[in-house]
Amino acid sequence: MVKAIPAERGRSGPTLAMLCRQLARRVAREARDELTRSGFPDLVLGQSAILVLLLGAPKRASELAVELRQTKQALNHVLKDLEVRGCLRRTADPDDGRARLIELTPRGRRAAVVSIRVADRAERRWASVLGRAELEQVKHLLARLLESAE
Repeated sequence: MVKAIPAERGRSGPTLAMLCRQLARRVAREARDELTRSGFPDLVLGQSAILVLLLGAPKRASELAVELRQTKQALNHVLKDLEVRGCLRRTADPDDGRARLIELTPRGRRAAVVSIRVADRAERRWASVLGRAELEQVKHLLARLLESAE
């Protein structure tokens, strides 16, 4: 039972949005603590999520914006910050001279790995509470809700 969030007037308990927000805050706090312990005190969960998306291969900002459901303009602000922090670099796209590819630096790669470790630990903890099947169902349902909100 969640004690930190009071029920709204006329409701028997907290809203789904409130529960999701509180869960996200707890994971963000864990990520911030783990990133700090691992030598990345200047990064937060939202930034590290971008780094994780770049683990596979360099991408254009427009591709990242679609994956993150953000505008390219909003994303560019964060990308510039991550570039200044030494986590990524922009290089010329060999397929399109006008475009730039965003790729991880060694520092960015290490931070992405720490972020994955935090996410995996959280999912293992949740699976121990709900069971793997129920956790997968929760993820599926939340994904459906996200899609319907667009």
